[in-house]
Amino acid sequence: MKPIDDYIINFLLRKETPEDVENLKKWLAIDPSHREELKKWLVTWDAAKLIDANEKIDVKKAYERFEARIANETEEKPYGKVVKLRTNTMLKTVMRIAAVFATVFMLGIVGYYFFVRDTNSSSNVFVEIIVPLGSQEEIKLPDGSVVLLNAGSSLSYPSDYGKKSRNVHLTGEGYFKVLTAKNIFTVNTEQAQIVVTGTEFNVRAYLDEDKMETTLIRGEIAVKKEGSETVSMTSGQKLSVKGNEIIVKQLDPETAEAEASWKEKEWRIEAMTLNDLAIRLSKRFDVNIHVNENVKNIHFSGTFKNETLEEMLWVIEASTEINYRIEGDNVHIE
Repeated sequence: MKPIDDYIINFLLRKETPEDVENLKKWLAIDPSHREELKKWLVTWDAAKLIDANEKIDVKKAYERFEARIANETEEKPYGKVVKLRTNTMLKTVMRIAAVFATVFMLGIVGYYFFVRDTNSSSNVFVEIIVPLGSQEEIKLPDGSVVLLNAGSSLSYPSDYGKKSRNVHLTGEGYFKVLTAKNIFTVNTEQAQIVVTGTEFNVRAYLDEDKMETTLIRGEIAVKKEGSETVSMTSGQKLSVKGNEIIVKQLDPETAEAEASWKEKEWRIEAMTLNDLAIRLSKRFDVNIHVNENVKNIHFSGTFKNETLEEMLWVIEASTEINYRIEGDNVHIE
């Protein structure tokens, strides 16, 4: 058996053989600490900017660079200062790389070990895609349906997806483009189930928020909540579940489209409270936003296109007569 370093390098260079993948799986299963070691390789690989599959790379030199970076666990900042990698930064980077690998390689070694839960039953193996804060990902499911995942979200589905059923589990926010098929498509969230035949809709169901929302753009869906009657929805309707309360509103077409515009180049915000907007901005830019009680219920409407966080805050300040200040990763709105 070759040194494990060779298998890792082959995988990172996208030159892995079935033998390489099998040996990596065995190596990861031997000792939990091996996962941490592989994470360091992934972070270093990303930092070295060597992820381009078309780039010709000297493997020996690449390995030497890896060893040097892993040994020091440092990251060169653009302004020349060298600081230690923080654990949360490392994990965010790993999750971002793994999300890309999961899309490109389907169930490659990184996708398998970072995104699949094995509950000791071959019928209960789940593929799980995790999108870190500050990112978005487009996922194509085995049946051709597409899910666009917003920052801080995760989507999981069984490895036999599509054979007997089409069940997915969502935490966070996702926009679904479901293809019609004989098997019903079901989105499971912490609060409710959404049953679909073939349609487009948005779902927001973060665990750190007190409600689940779904907006139907086109088609038909049904929302099931334990202890409540099933609610059938038609195009343009928005449903909210908060505790045992279910509220359905009819939106005009533009407002309905705006509910899912977070995935577009132009993010349209329609009469959103500053409190709700701050929650969305905190995930979109991976910062902590603190909003004073006296301004939480001020409403804001506007359209943004690739603006930075500070540019967006400037517009909000000018439009609502609030003040903001930025202190590192913390934003205060007063």
